Amino acid sequence: MPSSFLRDRIASLGLAIVLACLLCLPAALLSGWPPALLARLWMLCAVLCVLPARRIAPTFLARFDSSVLYVAPPAMGDSVDAQPEQFSPLASWQSLVRWCHNGAGPGGGRFWQPWLRFQVRRPLAVAVLRSDDSVALQRFSQALCRYLDASPALEACDSTWAGLKLRLAVKGRECLWWRARQEDDPWDCGLLQPDALRSGALDQFRPRRATLLVLSEHNASQFTPVVRRLHERCHVFEHPVRLLLLSTSNAPVPDTLAVTGPTLTVELA
Repeated sequence: MPSSFLRDRIASLGLAIVLACLLCLPAALLSGWPPALLARLWMLCAVLCVLPARRIAPTFLARFDSSVLYVAPPAMGDSVDAQPEQFSPLASWQSLVRWCHNGAGPGGGRFWQPWLRFQVRRPLAVAVLRSDDSVALQRFSQALCRYLDASPALEACDSTWAGLKLRLAVKGRECLWWRARQEDDPWDCGLLQPDALRSGALDQFRPRRATLLVLSEHNASQFTPVVRRLHERCHVFEHPVRLLLLSTSNAPVPDTLAVTGPTLTVELA
């Protein structure tokens, strides 16, 4: 946390200096102003650029938090990743997609107020996906993650340059703090690291974008403490976080109503 904080501050300062130089460049080349006046103009521009730079630089530098999430491998017996098209017609799929987006909020704010926090109506929500087939649960959750994080679009790129161009386009849109949240914006998705709670990684977790955390049935015992820890942290979230528990049993799920609101339970047919 301290290292990333220092990195963000240095990057913000550097970006503010660069932006100020770009804004002053026309005056330096065309106006013929004396150096003292140009220096005052540059200092004024640098001060004005600090606030947008403090929003843009950390957003651009933010990376996938591998201390909290990891991308699930293909399900047992599969040689390739599950595809969203396999499950999208199912009512359970449509229900969970709606659950992900409900309460996400408008996202961006006003252009002239880059310091304001993004608006999230429901920063944390919890759902349970049940099935007797653990492999089907794994395939379904992986397909849902791939749908939300736009993996198929990245895989469809025909070259490394095309993939880099797509990633930069996503980052560029995220840096526009006034831009409203869109349903097709890529999410961060993955399984919750088994030691994320014990290691303290959840204590430092701040989602860089909308995030789906999947808790496998093998780590179901962590459900309640994970929910509580996320609830304690969600007041600093600028993006919605959704926690999906995979369950192969009919055991009752601990009630989270008092913490996150009602828990959505979906049966995978």
